[in-house]
Amino acid sequence: MLDDGPAASELPLTAEPPAPPSAMAATDATGAAAAAEHFLALMDHAVSTLDAGPMMAMCDPGSRWCASIADQTAQAPEARAEGAARVSADTALPSQLKVDPRDDGTFVVHLTGQHTTTTTWTDPATGITQIHISDPETVPFAIHLESRPSGWTVLGVN
Repeated sequence: MLDDGPAASELPLTAEPPAPPSAMAATDATGAAAAAEHFLALMDHAVSTLDAGPMMAMCDPGSRWCASIADQTAQAPEARAEGAARVSADTALPSQLKVDPRDDGTFVVHLTGQHTTTTTWTDPATGITQIHISDPETVPFAIHLESRPSGWTVLGVN
């Protein structure tokens, strides 16, 4: 009998969050662009590992969008413990993006990502691990950022 690998419920949920790029040290449009891309990588990390902490560390406490992602990741462990699917996310970013500086010193970074979701689950009837990779979905983002003494902060996402 072939070994089908670990069941979905046995797959690890831990991984190191992506490291911030050195370009995030800049407090100008270049830093804002790097911060936006890093933020989306942290969002993918949160969805894939259920660890929203690194993403939330970059979010303003008033960001409803960030809170929504954190709530979704907080609810997922119960579903996964009951044998539900594990989900990982990947957002491929374009080579071009637009950074709009605002009069208040903040920036809005506009970019469109190709978002793909991989869902893994174990078929209860056969015990075989199944994998489904979604077709890439084009998702536009407008990420509102502010450079603060503590680093870049996401004020909101549209």
